[in-house]
Amino acid sequence: MTVMAALGVTVGVSALTITLSVMNGFESEVRQRIVGADAHIRIQSFHSNGITNADSIRHMVLRIPHVTGASPYVHVRGLLRYEKMTEGVELRGIDEQTEASVSDLPKQIIQGSLSVKREEGGIGGILLGNYLAERLGSAVGDTVTLLTTGGTIGWMPQMKRFAVRGIFSTGFFEYDNSIGFINLPEASTLAGLTDGAVTGLEVRLDQYDLAEAIAKVMKSKLTFPLYTLTWYEQNRTLFAWIQIEKWATFTILSLIILVAVVNIISSLVMLVLEKGRDIGILKAMGADEGGIAKIFLWEGLLIGASGSIIGSFIGFLFCWLQQTLGFFKLPGDVYFLDRMPIKMEWTDFLFVGVIAIVLSLLAAWYPARRASKLDPVAAIRGMG
Repeated sequence: MTVMAALGVTVGVSALTITLSVMNGFESEVRQRIVGADAHIRIQSFHSNGITNADSIRHMVLRIPHVTGASPYVHVRGLLRYEKMTEGVELRGIDEQTEASVSDLPKQIIQGSLSVKREEGGIGGILLGNYLAERLGSAVGDTVTLLTTGGTIGWMPQMKRFAVRGIFSTGFFEYDNSIGFINLPEASTLAGLTDGAVTGLEVRLDQYDLAEAIAKVMKSKLTFPLYTLTWYEQNRTLFAWIQIEKWATFTILSLIILVAVVNIISSLVMLVLEKGRDIGILKAMGADEGGIAKIFLWEGLLIGASGSIIGSFIGFLFCWLQQTLGFFKLPGDVYFLDRMPIKMEWTDFLFVGVIAIVLSLLAAWYPARRASKLDPVAAIRGMG
């Protein structure tokens, strides 16, 4: 029974450490794809006429420590039509010269090239996400029609033709299924912005986890109606859902350790019943209640510690093998990964191990108290 109790702790600890490492891996992969496809910080305006002094703000931002790039952009919503297919799209007007400093878009082009400028005597170029292009049925070289209600014409829709110059893939479905890129001046016209105004500026940092701190510095240098928006604030709901799922899974799998705790209690209670005569003899020879209790507390500590150490080792071994060999594959057409991601954090292993040991000690408390309270005379007579 003692071996089974230790085995229960081992299974619980290994299951929890593996699960937390997998959830950390998914969260890390999602975060990297988001910060790779989007800016770390956005500077925007509360007013609909956009930002008119984007150049001066850009030069100011580039002087802030940890800022590696800044680029203006314009946001436009509309409908894209190719032959008989029509799909909604979120268009971003970009500056080809500075876009590479704020995103990984140049590296994410899988067909065509990063070229959205209007050719002389021709039409402007557009870049489409691979899923959006697939739904439209379009490819590089095709001509699509954009329908938008923005601009100076008021409520009257505007139509403009674009040549598909490239198709990109960020590995993040929400982006690849709905976003397109066009030239900055044409996007400004479609959005109805005048005097060189832009929707905002995208800012890139050398460390994305500094976004909150750098955003505070920017806020102190910007005036109303400008404000900042970090990559985490833009995706707060997604990361909140990941955290809820992570800890919900942790709570459910913790029941395995609780089963092991029940096994510890039952095994130690049986041990007290079996060793009642021996306990009586020890107490008759002068052993105090505290000394008897410590025997069973040490037994519970031994079960918890051994189960935690072996379980942590099994969890580490599984995670290391998955990181190295990737034997658990994922369907690439369903997920944005081809294998199950793993990210081990020593704090998770320490936390799970300590909790398992503490619960094992608490489980040993009742049997230890019962053993220490045995009447020596009754125990020796076999009545304990």
